[in-house]
Parts: sequence; C-alpha cells; structure tokens
Amino acid sequence: MQRRAGRHLRHRARQLHWEYIRDRPWLVVLYLAAGAILVAATALLAPDRIRPYLVGALAASSLWYLAITVVIGSGSANWMQGLEGEEFTSDSLRRLRRRGWMIIDDIPVPGLGNIDHALVGPGGAYAVESKHPRQPLTGDYLRVACQQAKEAAETLHHLLATEDIKVRTPVTPVVVVWGQAIEDPVLADVTVLAGHDLRRWRDSLSTGTLDAEQIARAETGLLELVRTREEHQRRREGPPPLIVELGPFGILNRLTTGVGAGLASWGTAGVILKALGGSGLIPVLIGISLLGLALWRLQRVRILAVGWLTGAAGLWLLLAAFYVADWLR
Repeated sequence: MQRRAGRHLRHRARQLHWEYIRDRPWLVVLYLAAGAILVAATALLAPDRIRPYLVGALAASSLWYLAITVVIGSGSANWMQGLEGEEFTSDSLRRLRRRGWMIIDDIPVPGLGNIDHALVGPGGAYAVESKHPRQPLTGDYLRVACQQAKEAAETLHHLLATEDIKVRTPVTPVVVVWGQAIEDPVLADVTVLAGHDLRRWRDSLSTGTLDAEQIARAETGLLELVRTREEHQRRREGPPPLIVELGPFGILNRLTTGVGAGLASWGTAGVILKALGGSGLIPVLIGISLLGLALWRLQRVRILAVGWLTGAAGLWLLLAAFYVADWLR
C-alpha cells in the first residue's frame, strides 16, 4: 500500500481555502457571474472559426482565476510549496523499496502534526522532515526544522516500540531542504541535507540492522495506525464542502490536468506520425505508453500520467477497432 505524501499539508491548505471562501461567498458569485457573462458574450459575438476556442478558454480561465485568488488570499501558498517538498522527498526515497526498505508518508501524530516520512529498512529507522522554504534559509529556520525532526524521530521510536509492532531500534532524525544550499550537513545531532544531496545519502545507507520480518511488521503496524487515526479524523470533521472539493486540490485540478494530458498524448502522437510520414504507428503508441508509465512513478505528476495513459489507451482502442472493422470486411 502506497500513501501519497503531503496529506497533512494538503488537508491544511483545504481548510484555509474553505475558511477564505466561507467568509467571502460574494467572491465566488462574482467570479462565476463574470465568467458566465464573458462566455455568453463571446458565444454571441465571436467569429465562428474561433468561437469554440474562446468560449473554452474563458470558461476555464474564470474558474482558475477564482482558484488562484483563493490560494493567494487564503495564505495557503506556503503550505502548497511545502507539499511539493514532501513529494520530492517521497519520490526519491521510494527508490529504496527495491532494496528492502519501506517508506510511509505523512503519519498523523496528535499534538505534533505529522511525521513527514518514516523510513525503515535494513539500515535502521529514520524520521525525515521535508522543507521547501520560499525565503532564504536562516539559522533560526534550520533550528526549528531540526527540532521538528528530533520530535518526529522520538515519536516514531515510541510507535515502533509499541506492543503491536515491537521493533526496538534507534531512529535518526533527518531534514531535507529543497531549493537551498546547506553548508553544515550535521546540525544539533540531526542530518541536514539539501534536496540535490538526497540521492547520494539514500544510496549510502547501510544494512544489517533490521531483518525483513521486522521491516514488514513495522510497515503493517504503522499503516494500521495511520488508517485508524485518519478514520477517527474523518468521523470528527466530516467530509469537506463541495466548493473545496472543486478547488485547486480537487476535481477541477484533476479533471483539467488529466484531460489536458490526454489531449497532449494525442497531439504528440500526431506530430511524430506526421514527421515519420504516417508510418510506424504501433512503435509510436508503444513509446507514448512507456512514457506514461514512467511518469506514473512520480507522485507530483501522477495526474498527468493518468490523463496521458488514458489518451494512449484511447489510441490503442481506435487502432484495435480499425483492425477489427477491416478484418470483418
């Protein structure tokens, strides 16, 4: 079971979006009314040749202007950038799975917030804190991040030692900072890494501390803990409002991104086939499908991968339908 990184930050950003919209309902009405007026005027007045394109662009733009306004006005941009950092870290650490490690992202911890990434494997256990600051890095910022990582490591140590898991091992705190240079790699007994150094650190991890049975027990126990805590949170808070589900992290994002990626896969296939003079359709489709599968491995572009693979699947179905129709004739 793979958990998506950044759930805590995504949830907090959604809360900020909802609070902003709840206090300004007139803003939603204003944007939607303005968009409807512009779309109607364009549909009536625009030339026939470009009318569909203008209508589609204005309809999408009015919704996205509303989404951008909510993000900026609610102050959730910092949370969203932090979310990117967690996804970058998770994508890199997941490569360790083939070496027998397990990674669980975003373990909720009452009173602490969450553990960004719990990494347990043959070389021991690590609590990894991801940061992606918008401002230049300062000593105070690093000290706070290191303290958060140490608290996360202590919490993870206690969780692993519970009766349900019974994996007693030291937990090393790690801070990964994206978009910044790190001068001192060890600060206050915490390993501090720049994002571009994470791969080298990951590949240098040792073995011989935990066996496969302990790692599996840790993964099963932590996942069950996460499931229980998230179920309790859902019962306490209830589902998010529909307007938030349609927001920057919701249906609008997934729909437009996926459809756009699907159309892009069709366009890419058409451009390549035109360059090849119309030959080599099957190799082109294989290449496009393999590219989509490669994108699927990256969490931050997985919605793009879904749309891209859907477009590729549509092309395969059209090709199959053509061959079946030709065979039936």
